[in-house]
Amino acid sequence: MVRLKFILIIVLFLASAAYVIADEGNVIITSSPVNASIAYIDVNDTLQVFTTPSNLTLPKGNQTIAILFYYPFGNGSVYSHTIEIIANETVYLNQSIDYVPTGNVFITTDDFAYFVLFDGAIFDSPLNLSYLMVGDYNYSIESPWHDTINSTFSIFENQTTIMNISLPNIMVNVSINTVPNNVTVYWGNISLGTTPLITKLPKGYRELTLIKPFYVNQTFLASLTDVNTSYEYNLTLDVQSGSVLISSNPDNASIYIDGAYLGQSPLSANLTFSNHSITVQKTGYYTYSDYWFVDGNSKQFSLSQINVQNNVGYSTTVNSHSHSDHVKIIQPTNYVQTVATTTHSNPANNAPVTVQQQTAPVVAQVFAQPDEPNNDMTIITAIFVFTIVGIAVLFFVVFI
Repeated sequence: MVRLKFILIIVLFLASAAYVIADEGNVIITSSPVNASIAYIDVNDTLQVFTTPSNLTLPKGNQTIAILFYYPFGNGSVYSHTIEIIANETVYLNQSIDYVPTGNVFITTDDFAYFVLFDGAIFDSPLNLSYLMVGDYNYSIESPWHDTINSTFSIFENQTTIMNISLPNIMVNVSINTVPNNVTVYWGNISLGTTPLITKLPKGYRELTLIKPFYVNQTFLASLTDVNTSYEYNLTLDVQSGSVLISSNPDNASIYIDGAYLGQSPLSANLTFSNHSITVQKTGYYTYSDYWFVDGNSKQFSLSQINVQNNVGYSTTVNSHSHSDHVKIIQPTNYVQTVATTTHSNPANNAPVTVQQQTAPVVAQVFAQPDEPNNDMTIITAIFVFTIVGIAVLFFVVFI
């Protein structure tokens, strides 16, 4: 009994489904050209819209279908059809759209702008429209940074009208000052000049870049929104810095930068790319002191050794230093400072030796002075000469 009820339910369900299916049919709708709109009202009085080609399933009976084809911003065509839908059958409908000559338009601008045409329709730049009916179209181009343009473009059959429009600039006064001066100002790839700079730029938001060797590049946005305002910008550029290797010949010299001790060479230091005072010192070598423009490259400083030049001669000891009597110890004249002058005798020939004591690294200069004449020996020699001359004269007088 239960099985019989179950079978009866299945039979009734299939019969209902067959009835529903039997109440519907199909319609295949195409158009030339394609993409026409298909509209009809369903059993619930709801508007249904499709585009060609489409395969629709509709209730059997007469159905009213509208096929619409509109050209952008121009006239279009509407076609209405009443179709008899037969249950479980397919009906075909092909609609040929009346030919209307059309063309395309593509317009670009050199800055952001809006196109206004067709009685108020707004489009962003670039303007790119297809299937416009042949004819002339009025348009305007509006931009917050440029003067408005009012003009006309023409559409030709099966052609694309291409235009590139330069927008008239509204110029604004701008002055740019920097620390340091002589900074090059760029607007995009265009060099506007060097600071201090007075120029004109188009109204709007303009990105400017400041460039100077050995300084960090700086980019800023100039908001030039009021044509009645003169804009002034004052900016400071940061000096570039980097790690540089400082070495000396020989090594292990003391390095001072701007008076500050950095360490023994070779060493690496992080310095700004600018002029610095540098001092390199090592015992036994002349001190190097000068200005050095740091540009990121390594630098080696060579020191000159302080030499003692010896000539052949006797030696003498003065204040625990051994010298020749013809020796001069050399050092820079701007480094000499005399402390005291003393005189000693050379034990080899009793020649007096003058010693000047000076500051380190060379403490003395030694000079050998020539022997002073012996006055006693000179008198004896004169008496001897006069005696010989006198004897000779006497001999000549007596015997001749």
